[in-house]
Amino acid sequence: MTIMLKRLLFLLLFCGCAAYSFAQCGLRNLRAFRGIQSPGNIAVDEQGNPMGRAHDTTYMVFLEGKVKRIDGGYAWLGKRRFEVLAEPLPQRSVVPGRDPVSGKEISISATGSNKLWRLALAPAIRRRPVPERVPSGTLLLELRVEGKSCLRKIATPRPIELPLSE
Repeated sequence: MTIMLKRLLFLLLFCGCAAYSFAQCGLRNLRAFRGIQSPGNIAVDEQGNPMGRAHDTTYMVFLEGKVKRIDGGYAWLGKRRFEVLAEPLPQRSVVPGRDPVSGKEISISATGSNKLWRLALAPAIRRRPVPERVPSGTLLLELRVEGKSCLRKIATPRPIELPLSE
């Protein structure tokens, strides 16, 4: 009985340490957005029908935290795989776009001594298996934060109207 108890205690300790290490990534708030960018000029055929895609969907994540370095990572949304490109933002607040229903600007601000980061999601070149099951519509992020592996789930990315390209 004592061997079984020791094994159970070891398993609980191991799971607790793993959960603690994932919680210590320094990430505070994560917000995911899905914007549809319409191109300026669209090629058409003789009948005036668009040739090719008329719009492009952009996925982006903004995070806040006491993080000094993010070495990128991977993301999964449904059957789509992405590589994560991370960049720290020099400003304390950012406006990624407008709410498509109300037309109001969406603003994200860092609190206290936290920094803002923008994570751009680009289609992945390499096939990388999903580390765990993800509910439909949920975005799963696997980031390398200051040398640690961090997994985070974000509910369905919020639709936004992106600013017009120049």
